[in-house]
Amino acid sequence: MWWFIGAAGIQLIIAAALLRPAPARRATLDAVAAACVRGGPRAAVTVALAGLHLSGTVDADPDRPGAVSVRVDELPVRLPDPLQHAVATSLRTPMDVRAIIARPRVRQAVGNLLDGLTADGLLRRRARWTAAQILLAAVPLNLITAVVFGPRHPTVTQLAVTALALTGATALLCLPRRTPAAHALLVSLRAAHPLPMTRPRPPDGEILMLVALHGDRALAQSLPRFAREAGLLARGGGEHGGRNPLRQVVPPSPHT
Repeated sequence: MWWFIGAAGIQLIIAAALLRPAPARRATLDAVAAACVRGGPRAAVTVALAGLHLSGTVDADPDRPGAVSVRVDELPVRLPDPLQHAVATSLRTPMDVRAIIARPRVRQAVGNLLDGLTADGLLRRRARWTAAQILLAAVPLNLITAVVFGPRHPTVTQLAVTALALTGATALLCLPRRTPAAHALLVSLRAAHPLPMTRPRPPDGEILMLVALHGDRALAQSLPRFAREAGLLARGGGEHGGRNPLRQVVPPSPHT
């Protein structure tokens, strides 16, 4: 039994080493990067679409519910944000968010964004994170084998160590790719950019940061028509529960 418990312990140690985050090298985030850290590629693309909508470049397609289309005759040669540029140049026909994310240019831009965040110590490296997940998933198998094929009456110490190893594996399995430094950065940014409830409509740049940090709730309050008609909101009221996220509490912008 101790042999299997020891193997599980080695797996735990290796997994913990793989999950150890790199030192953080970035002290702030722009809206697209903050969205990516908070909610992954879909959140980043949503913020990019919101930025393009605020600039008048895209809007919800009038003929295809849940889709977005370009609303200008000619795109700029290069938009300032790489993800916005990739999204805008990929919208040759009306698309929903899922189709936009799957476009090669958008996937490349998102990949570059993720690589930059990983290099800055805000995301764990995918290969290391995946390897750790595989090792941690094998820990319960070793422990079950130890219990099934071990002595008929294991000692209290053996059972306690088994339970401790299982608890450790479960805790490590719950770790996200986002590092503690990234979590702390999001907390500080949310404190600096609280979601407005009754104050006048904030500037466009602040709207993007609010959407990046607070997700559907900020999107539904700031750009309700676009968010609804473009299919940008999660079903069931968004990430803040069952309340109606389209309740109007912020004066709409001319772009809504």
